Amino acid sequence: MIQIQIHDFLSTKVSSEYNTIITVDIDDKPFAVGGFGEVYHCHAINGNKLTVPQVIKIFLEKYPGSADTNFNTIKRLQSKFDKLNQELILKQSSLIEEYPAFVAIPQFSFTGNLNGRMVKGYSSDNLKLKNYFEFEDVLTDTKLLDKFYKTPVPRRIYFAYQLVSAFKILDDFKYIHADLKPGAIFLNLDNQSLAIIDYDSGVITETQRDKPTTWGAPNDWVAPEIWTQQINITKGDKIRVDSFTDKWSVAVGVNYLITGIHPLFYLKELGPGITKQYFNSTQWPNADTNANYFEKDNESYYHQYINFINTEIPPQIKDKIDYTINFGYKNPAARTSYNDWQKALKSIQNPPHINFCTISKTELLEGEDVVIAWSAENAVSVEVSNINGVYSALDKVTFKATSSKDYTIKFKGYYGEAIETFKIKVIPAPKIINFSSDYTKLKKGQNTRIVWNINNCTTVTIFNVDKLPQKVSSNGSLQISPNKTTTYKIEILALDNKTITSEYITVSVFSEGEIISFKSNLQYILPTVPVLLTWKTKNAIKVELLGVGDVANNGELELQPKGDTTYLLRLTDHFGIIEQKLEVKMLPLPIIEKVKIPTPLIISNNIINVSMPNYATVSSQLPTIIEFNDVDYRIKLDSSLILSTPELVENEYEIQYNSFTNKIQRIFSQIKNEFITNNKHKYVIKK
Repeated sequence: MIQIQIHDFLSTKVSSEYNTIITVDIDDKPFAVGGFGEVYHCHAINGNKLTVPQVIKIFLEKYPGSADTNFNTIKRLQSKFDKLNQELILKQSSLIEEYPAFVAIPQFSFTGNLNGRMVKGYSSDNLKLKNYFEFEDVLTDTKLLDKFYKTPVPRRIYFAYQLVSAFKILDDFKYIHADLKPGAIFLNLDNQSLAIIDYDSGVITETQRDKPTTWGAPNDWVAPEIWTQQINITKGDKIRVDSFTDKWSVAVGVNYLITGIHPLFYLKELGPGITKQYFNSTQWPNADTNANYFEKDNESYYHQYINFINTEIPPQIKDKIDYTINFGYKNPAARTSYNDWQKALKSIQNPPHINFCTISKTELLEGEDVVIAWSAENAVSVEVSNINGVYSALDKVTFKATSSKDYTIKFKGYYGEAIETFKIKVIPAPKIINFSSDYTKLKKGQNTRIVWNINNCTTVTIFNVDKLPQKVSSNGSLQISPNKTTTYKIEILALDNKTITSEYITVSVFSEGEIISFKSNLQYILPTVPVLLTWKTKNAIKVELLGVGDVANNGELELQPKGDTTYLLRLTDHFGIIEQKLEVKMLPLPIIEKVKIPTPLIISNNIINVSMPNYATVSSQLPTIIEFNDVDYRIKLDSSLILSTPELVENEYEIQYNSFTNKIQRIFSQIKNEFITNNKHKYVIKK
């Protein structure tokens, strides 16, 4: 880092930070070098870091006297800026507020000592640290150019407006820039601000008779008369300039800032030879694509350009470009004035105009819907305070108001905004904190109590208690004894005296369930003997036989117990469960040491074989026994026989008797059994 010891300085007084300059600390090397100076980053002034970063331009003696000429131009221009700024301050404004394109004017100029040599220069804001980009970089960098083209046309027109407004002031100062080009313009693509630099290359004319000259370099924006001079001058020669010189460059700049391209880009070159040929045969923006002057490589872009300027550029702006290019090419005095440019560019800068903006209600209950609807012109977007979202110029928003507050509808345009505000008063909504019954299910004849607790209400009414509506307090209870299922309603009138809120509870009345009967046809059973269960209930929701599952409310079911069994019938009603048990006991079988009753074999001639117990004696009243041996018999059908058994205990005998009879029955279609005393049984066997 190196330091400039300041001998003398002049502040433009745009910022009080530069009222006293003693030392200036800069980088060791410049970050940019131009034809007339070197540009350095500034680190400190008077040893203090700067609020707004600065760059320092130190003049070089490119041509004899060029450094002094440029330095004096800057100082004279500073005085004019200072005077205008003071006038604007008296009007509660400032130079930069009114003309943002002057953000990079010299803050102060100085003479000083740098490493033993005398230097002259000036300071200006570091635009790149303010998110500005050189227009030349915007046109050549793909990402920046894409961002530029995504900027809406009305905002690109705002770039042009800032340019012509600044040049209107410079024209009032009798200052000629003479070097307007993409490298002398910076753009902030975020807020669409424009800045002009390189004031030192210009010239100030004091009288109408002055013949101003300056050093100039060729570029695409210079006026036709400058092109002609530059063909014949030698290095170091000055060129003649006047107030019309900048007007051509500004017109080219307006077209560039709106379209991103030179208005005559489709010509093979911009020198006098080709341009004269073009203007002698046609007028801008027309062109013969087969003519010698036309650059065929640009033909597709030319058609896009024509479509753009005819559809996107407002006619009043296109007309100004048209007039300057077509008539101002040969006649500098015909070029559009800065006043006319301002009027044309300003004409489309209309702030939003609200056609209507309405609200559905301004006094409402908490939680009620509110609708705000609107229509506006020149509004790019609409925002509503306290509500998220961005809306269109013709739109509406519906929301629930929860508290009293102001809602501001802001209509944003490319050139200003419009505002509408509504005050909404929100009344607390009625709140049913509690409306309930101690019991919602009752047995006939039972009592219960309904309870309520209400906030934010005018009146409270309860219906269906003793038939007539009852006005009650906001908190309380009532004893009720309904004889049937009844729905009770509470009705609340809100604090707005018009909104009614209701809530309901139902108290159900039911008869109790009852198991009328639950029986078995046998209390005691023998093995293999089924039981028949029967039951009868009333007022049941569900009846269940444990081990079986759900059954009908009334019914019967035959079951085969496997031993002593307890059956449980369960009834469910509205109040719970009722159960009833039923026991069935099984008697034991007698012990039989041996019994053989094989499956009979039916043979021919209607004769069967029967094996009898070895302790039984068989006799026949008829000669039906064909053959027997011990206990094996062959018996004809349609015969009878008598079975004698030893004396047995009664229960055991019954078991033997039943068992034998069952087996005989499985053999024959019919058995007539007659009981004979002395333990003898007669069987009449039928076919």
